[in-house]
Amino acid sequence: MIGLWNVRGLNRLAMQKEVKAWLSGSSIVLCGLAETRVNSSKFQRLKDKIRNNWSWDNNYTTDAGGRIWCGWDPIRLDVSVLLIRDQMMLLQVEVKGSNTKFFVPFMSAKNTDRERKTLWSDLEDSAQFIDGPWLLLGDWNVIRINEEKKGGRYSNRRIYVKLDKGLMNEEWGQVADGPKPFKFISVWNQQPVVKDLIAELWKTKTSGDPIKRLLYKLKLTKQAVRDWNKDKFGSVYEEAISCRKNLAAIQYQLRDDPLNKRLIQIEKEATNNITVIQEDGVSITDPSIIKSKFVDHFQRAYANDQPAFNAPKEKFIRNKLSVEEIIMLEEAVTREEIKSTVLSMGPDRAPSPDGFTSRFFQHFWSIIGEDFTDAILQFFSHPELGRGSNNTFITLIQKKKDALKVGDYRPISLCNVFYKVIAKILVNRLAKVLGKIVDKEQNAFI
Repeated sequence: MIGLWNVRGLNRLAMQKEVKAWLSGSSIVLCGLAETRVNSSKFQRLKDKIRNNWSWDNNYTTDAGGRIWCGWDPIRLDVSVLLIRDQMMLLQVEVKGSNTKFFVPFMSAKNTDRERKTLWSDLEDSAQFIDGPWLLLGDWNVIRINEEKKGGRYSNRRIYVKLDKGLMNEEWGQVADGPKPFKFISVWNQQPVVKDLIAELWKTKTSGDPIKRLLYKLKLTKQAVRDWNKDKFGSVYEEAISCRKNLAAIQYQLRDDPLNKRLIQIEKEATNNITVIQEDGVSITDPSIIKSKFVDHFQRAYANDQPAFNAPKEKFIRNKLSVEEIIMLEEAVTREEIKSTVLSMGPDRAPSPDGFTSRFFQHFWSIIGEDFTDAILQFFSHPELGRGSNNTFITLIQKKKDALKVGDYRPISLCNVFYKVIAKILVNRLAKVLGKIVDKEQNAFI
């Protein structure tokens, strides 16, 4: 989260405590403080008092009163100050561990038109440094339209003026939507440097049981591959930018014809989101309401409020497994069984929460296979899943082409490959005996 506060003086202890509480009690990782009115000699002491584990900069070189301070969390962000003027500071921000880069001009306009003209000129100059998403935050000290002012000359009421504003470009949507989940792209398999990178990472000495060791090495791999992609392979995402422009064009057309089924379907395919549903003949487009409708529907559908049926099991069991079949189900899982299960899986199915597809494990099996196998064997000998190993995405699939109602969708789970392999080993064994113990009239419930 990014924030700006016109503190109108930061010398008072009460205001220092308020700013400290604001930063400590929120998820803000980048902030601007305007009109601090603090002498430059006090900057080091006060910024440490407010947030001592952050990095800070200021514009004392162009404004003796320190009109703007900027602070950020260095663990989360890499920040470069590109431009410092008396009424603005331009920052380039990169989110660590991702390909996200954006620009933030923090501004604090002065009171007179003459002084603000310098600011408008500085903002124009800053455009030469910006080549991506930007968000401009500041106290403009001027209204844009009359509706931004209440009260005034012929009123006894207090005057209220909307001076703090934020502006952004279309590309800011890439940042505002949040960091994109990691996915190991298949084309990376063709890069020899990636194989060398993974081979080196997999030599890392780690502690804990095999499941924890596997999850830790996958985490290291994710970070290393992200950094490599950012530095050497960034052109892969040019197609994503093109798709976003196409989406913007479709959404522009939808403004004039919001219920056009063809445009709605194109937008749905472009965003992979549900943008409209109907209830009692009324179209709903508010994302928060759509979300709540789906949550309510499936909570009711899957609520377990039926009384348990405790009839004697023997009454319904006609077929039983042989001793040999029971032994087959219970015998220890083998390393070869695990390997064959991994290699038999579809290589590029829907993305899993950790971003690693079956193809990743298949392609790099010679490097990571032993650790992966040890982790699976660990589960079958001590059936506890490590934290994060069974994370799951829930996604909605259309039951029919023109899905408009909540009931026209069904949920499916997208699991990590580690979890899928465990499930598939169990399924492969059960498949050998289900035909014997489940009547054909009941197989629709499996």
